[in-house]
Amino acid sequence: MKQAIKLLLTLFVLSCAVQGPIPGGEVDKFGPKLLRIYPENNSTTIQEDEKITLFFNEAIDPNSVYDSFHINSSEYKIRVTGKKVIIRPKDKWNPDSILKISISRDLT
Repeated sequence: MKQAIKLLLTLFVLSCAVQGPIPGGEVDKFGPKLLRIYPENNSTTIQEDEKITLFFNEAIDPNSVYDSFHINSSEYKIRVTGKKVIIRPKDKWNPDSILKISISRDLT
């Protein structure tokens, strides 16, 4: 009787899931595309503590963001929410310089 229960339990455990690689979708050959920015590009009325929001066409990997963005002469914080990247100054944006945001191709 004990051996029959062990056999049934073993068969049950081994038959629960399909063994093998997880099937995935198509290979993503293109990186995320920037759709729009708020405040708009070339804005001259940005506040010293205003957040900058970048909208993309697909979800952004939060792990790739921190090495992919660079902003000249400013300390900043980045937060990723789905298809949005929100950039805030640590203190304030430097009012004496042009705010230039660079995004590398490492963004996924």
